[in-house]
Amino acid sequence: MKLKRILSVLVATAMTVGMMSSLVLADEAENAPEETSVETTAETKEKETKRPEEKKPAEKKEAEPSESEDKAPAETTEAEPAKPEEKEPSESKTEEPSETEKEEPSEPAETEPSEPIATEPSGPENNEGESEKESDEQSPVKPDKQTAKGAADTSGDIAGCSLKWSYDTTTKALTITGKGVMSNFAVNGQPWYSHKDNITKVVISSGVTSIGDEAFHGYPNIESVSIPKGVASIGQNAFKQCRKLKGISFPDSLKTIDEYAFSECYSLTKIVLSKNAKIGERAFQSCTDLESITLNGVSEIGKNAFKSCTALKYISIPGTVKTISDYAFAECYRLRTVKIGSGVKTIGNNAFEYCLCLNSVTIPGTVTAIGDSAFYKCSVLGSITIPGSVKTIGMYAFYGCQYLDDIKIGYGVTTIGKDAFRDLTYLSSISIPGSVKTIEEFAFIGCANLRKVDIGYGVERIENNAFENCDKLESIVIPDSVTFLGYQAFYSCDALTNVSLSKELIAKYGNSNYFPSTAKPKELVDNPFTVSGKTVTVKAKAVKKKAQTIAASKLYKMSPSTGIYVKKVSGNGKISVNYTTGNVTIAKKTKKGTYKIKVQVMSTGNAEYKASAWKTVTITVKVK
Repeated sequence: MKLKRILSVLVATAMTVGMMSSLVLADEAENAPEETSVETTAETKEKETKRPEEKKPAEKKEAEPSESEDKAPAETTEAEPAKPEEKEPSESKTEEPSETEKEEPSEPAETEPSEPIATEPSGPENNEGESEKESDEQSPVKPDKQTAKGAADTSGDIAGCSLKWSYDTTTKALTITGKGVMSNFAVNGQPWYSHKDNITKVVISSGVTSIGDEAFHGYPNIESVSIPKGVASIGQNAFKQCRKLKGISFPDSLKTIDEYAFSECYSLTKIVLSKNAKIGERAFQSCTDLESITLNGVSEIGKNAFKSCTALKYISIPGTVKTISDYAFAECYRLRTVKIGSGVKTIGNNAFEYCLCLNSVTIPGTVTAIGDSAFYKCSVLGSITIPGSVKTIGMYAFYGCQYLDDIKIGYGVTTIGKDAFRDLTYLSSISIPGSVKTIEEFAFIGCANLRKVDIGYGVERIENNAFENCDKLESIVIPDSVTFLGYQAFYSCDALTNVSLSKELIAKYGNSNYFPSTAKPKELVDNPFTVSGKTVTVKAKAVKKKAQTIAASKLYKMSPSTGIYVKKVSGNGKISVNYTTGNVTIAKKTKKGTYKIKVQVMSTGNAEYKASAWKTVTITVKVK
């Protein structure tokens, strides 16, 4: 028996040396243990001393080696390869033989099975532990039920302020509560953004004092908004592109509606704005269903504020507004009537351009400037009265108002801008007061039906092409106040035959470069004009009911009886004088009494006479 053990050790040693030369090939590595049962036994014994605890889990696999315990020792070398250890012997191939020489191995039947008992279970056990660890690392922390379903929060605080919000999934209403101002937001940065497509109603509770920038920008299904008293401002883009928003009311506390706040709210039909509110740039631009606008004491209308509100038909602008800003009502294609209140000072550039249905405009005596292109292409506008308070009529101001056939320009206007009345197809006559110092180039070009032009004494310059292509103009009187006549000022006025002007102007401009070849310049002579004032009486009962107008023929005695210009110098403020007609108007409810009015009168001149110098006279009006 002892001899057999020695032989086994020698055989194992030999086999180990052979295995070291052929480990590269996997099949040789697997076959090597067929004759190394003693080697395995030695290795197993070493492992058992180092990791004795690994024997415990292998209870089920002890049954397999138990059968080999009954077998003869000679058979153990052949039975061992049934479950070889993969590659592990490679670590101890040189050491294992020496240990067998130092220690006397135990019975083969007891030791050979020890390797599978100790090591086989360890592989799957460790792998299982590692797989559980990997699973834990890969799996995220379990979310709550709302997050797991993809739902978002329905309430919370608003960062940067003391307000809170909540969303009711049943009513689809978003409510803002708390006290103070609302934070401004980035685009799509609102805390309730995840409900963007579901919100149909917004309720701002009492205590909130502002609505922040971008608060509801682009929320497609909001239909109504409730804003309480106390809210002072609505921020930029706050409700921009809320295209289903139909109803909204503004409290009297509201002072500012910022840029683009309600632009492109296509379904909004009516707004009533509070006192002293400032309407920012493009605040209601492209609200295409907006039919009714009430501006109660609004202090400012910003640029493009109501541009392209194509359903709007009527607008009354209160006198609290000092400036109708650029493009404020541009492209309101259905706008028919505009009433501008006393107090407004400026009508901005392009303010009413392309209001294609506009046929009535009231401009008060407080307006001092009409901006460039203010009424550009208002093609059906039939008449306009420009009060003497206006100093400047801007470039292109009434360009393309082709049906404008009645224009009254008050004394006080100093400049008629370039192309201001260009292409007024139906204009037949125009009277330009002497307060106008310059008629700019192309001012009346293309007024094909213009037959009569009255240029007042005082006009100094008529610029290039000012009346070009006025095909029906037959005669023109140019007062001797004119010192400059622009190149081709009357070019292509093919019907023009009679031109009256001073001797100096004939010498300077009487050739074809300024008038058509058909024109025959005629020299004006001095006007032997005389004038004196008269006394008129009106009934107090009539004045009590309404204002009374008295014709110039009852107020002045003139010779020769030509047209006149009249300027009021002094007298009762309720009695006014029309510059171009000389008519006097007595305001409603003027008290009984005798009123003396001092005026200056001048003859307009005609094709024969120059305009006369100003002459001061007094007229008397009795109310009794």
